[in-house]
Amino acid sequence: MYIRLFVYCNCIRDRKIKPIPEEFRPYVRFDDNILYLDYTGDSHYTAGSHDCQKGSKEEEPELSDPLWAEWLENACEHENGFQAYSGTIGPKSRLIPLIRLLQEMPDIGLQNILSAVNCNDSLEITPEKAADCLIELYQFKSNFPHVNGTVVMDLQSGTVLDILICDDAKLLYACENYHIGYDKDGLWVTRNEFPGKLPEFLFYSCHFNQDVLPYNASLLEDIPSGEYIELLHPVFPKENCSYPVDITINFRELTPSDFSYLTDPFEKAFKASVEAGNPVNILCAQSAVDFVF
Repeated sequence: MYIRLFVYCNCIRDRKIKPIPEEFRPYVRFDDNILYLDYTGDSHYTAGSHDCQKGSKEEEPELSDPLWAEWLENACEHENGFQAYSGTIGPKSRLIPLIRLLQEMPDIGLQNILSAVNCNDSLEITPEKAADCLIELYQFKSNFPHVNGTVVMDLQSGTVLDILICDDAKLLYACENYHIGYDKDGLWVTRNEFPGKLPEFLFYSCHFNQDVLPYNASLLEDIPSGEYIELLHPVFPKENCSYPVDITINFRELTPSDFSYLTDPFEKAFKASVEAGNPVNILCAQSAVDFVF
């Protein structure tokens, strides 16, 4: 389950839009923060604070919907079609470190934020509620507890890939007799062909390169020793990145910035909501490709 946040701007309502293409001007209608084409009186194509709806164009075959959609996408100063903010949290599993931290330290806040996004339905957060959530975020950063954890980081981009709280360990995936996971000491790959016996460690590293091979297989190479292993899948898959990836696993005291991959999108969305006076829309989808508008 993937989570996306966005807030509509007020450019339609405030008429801060680019010139409307001449072929569409006779059909353009405004309704507060909604802009739409009206051909027949009851069929229209809307944008703004509502989803786009495509109406019948049989009476005006020369008008092209793709041209209208293309203009809408760049009709104001904001990207992604009248959105003051748009961001993707990513897989819902990325919330697990914060949920786990709340279990250890229930007084750090963020309960309202996590309860809002920890569901399988799309919803809205009002500007008033967004203001309360901003206060939660500021309290989270200023009152962050002293707690240790394991941080998996892409050194090239400085991106946190995953976090474990305290002495937790995590099984990433299992395939036949192989198990791949990590803990505070590093990533491990084990093989256990004989039940009841101790597993055989095939690979152990806290600093390694991850490269992608054909058919989405991966090659892990321990940087200090040069030892390597081939796996069926990347252990820490990343979207829109170049490989190989230089990954470290460190056990240390956690800081608020370790969670910025979650808190920054929320903060930007809540600020945009308060400034525009429009709600934060939280969409849940089965995969990132479902977020197509």
